[in-house]
Amino acid sequence: MPPASEVKAAFLAIHERNPIDTVVMDMSKANEIAQWLSDDLGVTVVDRPQTNSFAQDDYDFMVQAVSRRWIHHTGHRELRRHVLNAIARRLPGDKHRSDRPSTSRNVKKQDRRVIDALTAASMVLAHFSTVEEQKPKVPLAAW
Repeated sequence: MPPASEVKAAFLAIHERNPIDTVVMDMSKANEIAQWLSDDLGVTVVDRPQTNSFAQDDYDFMVQAVSRRWIHHTGHRELRRHVLNAIARRLPGDKHRSDRPSTSRNVKKQDRRVIDALTAASMVLAHFSTVEEQKPKVPLAAW
């Protein structure tokens, strides 16, 4: 995990270019960042843990959003790499979640196990799918 100062600098750069209204994040290891976003930038922070129940919702909505063409990929190289790294991990009850292909933290395999951009995009899309007035009316060029 990068230092908090790097994360804050990245959020500031984005906020200056495109003001941030809402951030959806797993706050379990990022309470300081969440508090800073809320207090200093006035951003609404939504806690979305990466538990299996949320992850299966995130997976289901991402699959639905892509298949219904609510979103489309704009060609971002790193997002493409993260999506291609992911696998559909089976959960109980014939459910699935996006997951890393390997739990090994072997440095040689690290590039193949990074799916953070897909996880973040899925969390945001699934969260906003539950907010009726925020549901996409036209396809989103979100990624």
